[in-house]
Amino acid sequence: MLLRRSCWGLALPVGALGAVWVFCAPALGQSFFRGIGYLPDGDSSEGYGLSADGSTVIGIAAGGGYWGGFRWSRADGMIALGHASGATWEQALGVSGDGAVVVGSCFIYPPLVEHVEAFRWTAETGSVLLGELPGGRVESEAANVTRDGLMAIGQSESSNGTEATIWPVGGGPVGMGVIQSGVFAAAFYDSSPDGSVLVGTGNTGNPFQSQALRWSAQTGYVLLGWLPGGENSSAWAVTPDGETIVGSSTSPNGRQAFRWTQGGGMVPLGTVPGGRFPSEAWAVSDDGRVVVGEAYLEMPGPSIATIWTPEDGMRPLRDVLVANGIEAAAAWTLTIALGVSADGRTFAGEGVNPCGQDEAWIARIDGPLAAECPPDWNDDGVVNSQDFFDFLTDFFAGHADFNHCNRTNSQDFFDFLTAFFAGCP
Repeated sequence: MLLRRSCWGLALPVGALGAVWVFCAPALGQSFFRGIGYLPDGDSSEGYGLSADGSTVIGIAAGGGYWGGFRWSRADGMIALGHASGATWEQALGVSGDGAVVVGSCFIYPPLVEHVEAFRWTAETGSVLLGELPGGRVESEAANVTRDGLMAIGQSESSNGTEATIWPVGGGPVGMGVIQSGVFAAAFYDSSPDGSVLVGTGNTGNPFQSQALRWSAQTGYVLLGWLPGGENSSAWAVTPDGETIVGSSTSPNGRQAFRWTQGGGMVPLGTVPGGRFPSEAWAVSDDGRVVVGEAYLEMPGPSIATIWTPEDGMRPLRDVLVANGIEAAAAWTLTIALGVSADGRTFAGEGVNPCGQDEAWIARIDGPLAAECPPDWNDDGVVNSQDFFDFLTDFFAGHADFNHCNRTNSQDFFDFLTAFFAGCP
């Protein structure tokens, strides 16, 4: 691919950095990789999900005495969701298609009953508790939200045990009933955009078995079975048409990612070349052709983020990013990919940055988002002398952690200069 290059000059006083330089920097492209950073005074962030439009990452982060859910977008950066009334921590687990609605679970201390409860967050309302089904332990969790943001899905304790549950906007929790006589669905994890198809996991009547399931108003519950030789499975994600489902199942090789279709049933996705099990499939693109998750190169050892396509099978996502010219990913250890955009080109997850710290990340291959360009310090779309002076202002104020090592020091200055002179791809 040919890159158009734009030339620009920078004049600095002799005695400051000493001369006049002229640079040629590649024009901004579309692919990128970046760590999304931390909350103020924080040193850890974990990405749990990605909006369908690829704009928003959600998860948990620590900073300034806070530990709980966050929402990150390019426009707003990382913001803490805050805590619902009575909560001491929360985790953000699901996000609407445009990133405006976040759901998850909160830990609530007495004076009532110590328990975990589902919540729904918007910028206007903050975190609002969603309640539980009657008759059981006081406990619920919203694992996801429909793409239109109008219904949270998950699980709640009831008189029937752990029961798959929905929370329509403006209404209380609704238990989704029996799979078969006396057997209740355990949890929903994903849905079609309007909630007409729901997927998750359910009981089979055997307390030691669980089974991936699909629900629609037309079919009711349909159990998806297991991989050959398995006895437990879960469905984690579904395409908008409800025709392709991904998840994991036990098998003789260990727990293994699968892809289920109406025509082909449940098909194992294996693991990365030379890798080990378990493998997981956590998210799928709208066309069902891009699946992201995790696998292992060695056991014991850390997991690695993976991507699966019909053409190439399962591969380490970092290798794919680097092969597409995204060299910034090479210095990271990407441990898990938990989200993929509708078009299958933006990804989010967790990893270890070059400084050895846990940090959430987002990446894109050839899509509509503008390229990340670290030396474009003021994010105005061009690299010029104003970026240099803005960086210096932040550097002397102690707010220029360019290399994401959770501190500002001389290394940030030299790393910025190196990137500044190199330009952007």
